[in-house]
Amino acid sequence: MYEFALLRDEGEGGGLEEPEGFLAFLVWNYPALVFLTRKPLRETRPTQQTTSNPGIILTTQNRQQVVIDNGIVSVKFSRPEGYILGMSYKGIDNILEDDNEEQDRGYLDVVWNTPGKSSNFQRIFGTNFTVIAADDNTVELSFSRTWTPSMNGSSVPMNIDIRYILRSGDSGFYAYAIFDRPEGWPAVEIDQIRIVFKLKSKFNYMAMSDERQRTMPTRRDRETGQVLAYPEAVLLTRPANPEFRGEVDDKYQYSCENRDNTVHGWVSVDSNAPVGFWVITPSNEFRNAGPIKQDLTSHVGPITLAMFVSTHYAGKEVTLSFQEGEAYKKVFGPVFAYVNSASREDGTLSLWSDAAQQQAKEERSWPYEFPKSVDFIPPSQRGIVLGRLLVKDSYFRGGRLLYADNAYVGLALPGEAGSWQIESKGYQFWTQADTKGFFLINNIVPGDYNLYAWVPGFIGDYRYNVTITIPMGGGVITLDSLVFVPPRSGPTMWEIGFPDRTAAEFNIPDPYPTLMNKLYNERHSDKFRQYGLWERYTDLYPNDDLVYTVGVSKYNKDWFFAHVSRNAGNKTYQPTTWQIIFEHPNEVVRGNYTLQVALACTNDADLQIRLNDPEANPPDFATGKIGGDSAIARHGVHGLHRLFSISVGSDRILKGRNTIYLKQARSRNPFQGVMYDYIRLERPQLTVITTPNHSQGMGTISITKKNIDRQIVQNEVENAEKRASDLELEVQKLNSIIQNQEETNTQLHNELQSQRQLIEDQELTLRTQRDQMKQDIELEMKRQMANLLGNLSFNCLGCFGHQVRPRCMGRRARPSCPDRQSRMGRSGHLGLSDSSGSSVSLVQSESLGPSESSGSSESLDPFESSNLSKSLGPSESSVLSLLSVSLNRQACPSRRPRPTCPSCWARLANPAHRTRLGTKLKCWAIEYLAQARVSRLGEKWRKVLLLSLTCRLDERFWPLGEKWSRPGEQGLLKRECQGYQFWTRADKLGHFTIANIVPGDYNLYAWIPGIFGDYKYNTTITITPGSIIQLGSLIYNPPRNGPTVWEIGIPDRSAAEFHVPNPYPNLINRLYIGKPLHNFRQYGIWKRYNELYPNEDLTYTVGVSDYSKDWFYAQVPRNIGNNTFHPTVWEIKFHLPFVMRGIYTLRLALASATRSNLMVRFNNPVARPPHFSTGVIGQDNAVARHGIHGLYWAYSIEVESNVLVEGSNIMYLRQAKCTSPFQGIMYDYIRLERPET
Repeated sequence: MYEFALLRDEGEGGGLEEPEGFLAFLVWNYPALVFLTRKPLRETRPTQQTTSNPGIILTTQNRQQVVIDNGIVSVKFSRPEGYILGMSYKGIDNILEDDNEEQDRGYLDVVWNTPGKSSNFQRIFGTNFTVIAADDNTVELSFSRTWTPSMNGSSVPMNIDIRYILRSGDSGFYAYAIFDRPEGWPAVEIDQIRIVFKLKSKFNYMAMSDERQRTMPTRRDRETGQVLAYPEAVLLTRPANPEFRGEVDDKYQYSCENRDNTVHGWVSVDSNAPVGFWVITPSNEFRNAGPIKQDLTSHVGPITLAMFVSTHYAGKEVTLSFQEGEAYKKVFGPVFAYVNSASREDGTLSLWSDAAQQQAKEERSWPYEFPKSVDFIPPSQRGIVLGRLLVKDSYFRGGRLLYADNAYVGLALPGEAGSWQIESKGYQFWTQADTKGFFLINNIVPGDYNLYAWVPGFIGDYRYNVTITIPMGGGVITLDSLVFVPPRSGPTMWEIGFPDRTAAEFNIPDPYPTLMNKLYNERHSDKFRQYGLWERYTDLYPNDDLVYTVGVSKYNKDWFFAHVSRNAGNKTYQPTTWQIIFEHPNEVVRGNYTLQVALACTNDADLQIRLNDPEANPPDFATGKIGGDSAIARHGVHGLHRLFSISVGSDRILKGRNTIYLKQARSRNPFQGVMYDYIRLERPQLTVITTPNHSQGMGTISITKKNIDRQIVQNEVENAEKRASDLELEVQKLNSIIQNQEETNTQLHNELQSQRQLIEDQELTLRTQRDQMKQDIELEMKRQMANLLGNLSFNCLGCFGHQVRPRCMGRRARPSCPDRQSRMGRSGHLGLSDSSGSSVSLVQSESLGPSESSGSSESLDPFESSNLSKSLGPSESSVLSLLSVSLNRQACPSRRPRPTCPSCWARLANPAHRTRLGTKLKCWAIEYLAQARVSRLGEKWRKVLLLSLTCRLDERFWPLGEKWSRPGEQGLLKRECQGYQFWTRADKLGHFTIANIVPGDYNLYAWIPGIFGDYKYNTTITITPGSIIQLGSLIYNPPRNGPTVWEIGIPDRSAAEFHVPNPYPNLINRLYIGKPLHNFRQYGIWKRYNELYPNEDLTYTVGVSDYSKDWFYAQVPRNIGNNTFHPTVWEIKFHLPFVMRGIYTLRLALASATRSNLMVRFNNPVARPPHFSTGVIGQDNAVARHGIHGLYWAYSIEVESNVLVEGSNIMYLRQAKCTSPFQGIMYDYIRLERPET
């Protein structure tokens, strides 16, 4: 088969057009040139025979045992059974527990049953031993068994061949199994296939990810503990290590999704040379039920598992089931049993890191070339499928096509949409699409498949209806762009949750203090793994069941993660009925409403739904008895996903208040219930009445979106023009209908107005995209200098012309001036007039600079000469821009609705659509200013450094503060303690002199109040006795990737501008009474957070809140009493009128940090992992010690546009550390930047 080999193109010059097809996708995403070469798309791992590893010794003389030894590891097997008896490594005679029986150390087992009968647990042992291959580089052994009719009912009807491979130079061995049954054999159901390794008790540290690893209790600790609600969960009451007392141990707390279940194992920590044993799974293709099915990993024993098939977190629906006479063959594995060691000094973390690196090597080498079974398909015989997935939701973002960003796309046996999650017989191959929806699935075993997909953020499953056949010998199949249309019947009225197939975003309560696993105490994202959370429902809702009010309640706080039974005492339980209360403020629309209910988990449940009548019999909808995934009991936040689209007649909906009753009717035990993924109510699609006289009959026009759909950027210009014309006709038609209906039907009038706005928005989008494609708009800049040389302000007149269309120019506008007196964040947006073609303007100017903005966009104010008397220094209250722009527009002669010219303006003039004008203006103002200053410098012959700041986006000059210190990294000054430091402040023009410097080597550093970031002069400055050094003008480019969307605070490296509350009257220092600027010096200010925000954490709304009043000076933990504290999550709410493609940037500056971990998330408060995390930082104790700042921390965080949405957005700031009241941070400044156009 062929590989797409990539050669990086480092050439300068033109950018790439957005690609067509997958080859171009590779070019676009990897800036590379694509060609075809005849080599496998994988890393080939040769054997590693060296002088120190001369080869492999195979010992078969013993009739009961066989040993293979490559000089690194030695593995002993029983003969012919194939049990793994022992594994020797680095002086350890046996890594496996040799106190166990021979068949209970390392083995393959199966759980199976004849249909309708109980399950059987069976260890598989061979009856035939064969050496498949043996040379100095590789030995492969086979231990096989053949089923015969005499075994019917006593042994699983399957021929099974267990293979083991040892290669020269490998620190471990490979294991795989071949399952085969010919036609004519009896029916059977198989629930589990796995390989088990039971290790010596000296292995006492377990790891499965960077975050999930810990020292573990022992098997003896479990035996002496108290069994809880089920045998797997044990409360440790008398552990050998006292630190485990009071903890719960349960193997299901260490489960993992298939996609993440790639490496896990154990370390013997207490030995002089720690040793690790790991199971590495390089591919999920042979596992059942897809990438997000959860399964076991390692657990107390110590035991490590390689899971191939199981019903965990899914139930019998995923059973590997065969009908009478059904044939089957499949290869499970290979997996790699890997061992490593380290010095005691390097310890546990180095072993885990090495195992993770080995896993990455194994994954790159997949599929392996060395297995000898003809049933294992080598890389040269496998295929590739590539394509692109788009999403079209008629009522989301105007119904336009969207990229299926991060969609899960996979191949599985043919079936119904979504059937992949219960499919266990065949192979599955999965990947995730990139941000533009492109995907590549490689290494596909020949056979027939359906292509399936699901997209986080959208309900439903996608299936490509054409069977995809991968031929023997492989091949590359390129699919056209595929379009997924999620289930949708009408516009959204309200929704609860986020459709990601989990319940992670809902309220997961804190565990009982006496039933905790300490590994998850401070990991909110894993809180659902704690034992007994289902019992907390009765604690939180002791008398009445959950009631959720749309528009008032918050699903992350007010919606319990699992709909479970109520504990009525004496081991009895009662059904629970949850209520969703919502308002229907307008007249009910005739037709069928649709309630979309997506369930993340179901276990022996019956969900009944009723509208406005809790006793309705029968209910409006009932699932019947469904599910058996046991995710509630087994600490999973999801099991099998189910979606129900429930039609609700408009006669069941009331104008005004409505209530939906959700009753989980089965209640024999505490684990029966459901977890919700997402709930949405859709109203009927709008139908427009065209005849005002209803008595004469009704003609209807169904307003569909088929005339306003648009392809993404690649659509031809002609099609965009035609659609725009169609839209104009639609608008005119709607205008006429609205006039006729306005007086007779207010509700219909409102609906039509909304529909017209939707169409107009679509038209604007089409025109903007058309202009972006044509690339033929000329920008003509006419510049004039308004003042004499030395005046620091100027006017720039911009005229925008189009080669074909009538010339249109915008209203007068100017960039805003920074003003520290302004405490309100602002952002600009495009204001459109009516369809007659009048002016287009900026409703409010955008904050173009790094500080707060003030000033109107409705007038042109050339900077007066008197402005020169104002200071350019950062300590002053106002700093002037060097640039004012006049944009004037005249009406278009064409008078067409929404003329094209405003789109030109939207793209070229509006800061939200166009790179700043200075890209064509060059930097003449910089040259002019530099000349003026150099002339003044000529009169001075002394040690002077002139520094001027250039902001790339708005051509402003700012002065720079500076220092000299020992050489180091940018910003290192705040942590430098060994050398001398010499400081001064620049004057109003940026000049500075630093005198009396001790001889030595230094770097020059600077930072500017009002500007984000640090400056470092990259040349080392060497001071010799009596020397005078003159530097030229130094230019600081502060961190900046695009225009400001919004900002909070002033970048002055302190939290002084935020709300510092008054002190407690009984805890004051009278020195600071009546001095609000010194409030922060009073004792106990941090405690005031609880009083100001007693129930919910701080919420800041951009454009509404005032950071001097509404932003508490320190984000500290919440005091919940008894000397305990809880993490706090602050919210920043902001509105985006549109989302630009590309990377947004979040600038985050902290004024102080004390043993804190700040996590940042967008629009999902429980996203795993968070979008950004600082890790544990800081110990400046500024909160406790009455400081308003400590060490300065600055972060520039990339935010991909797919995590933002048009309209309302929320950024969640979680300070996760909370063992004392003084752990926390102080913010200095926060700014969101959008991409440059």
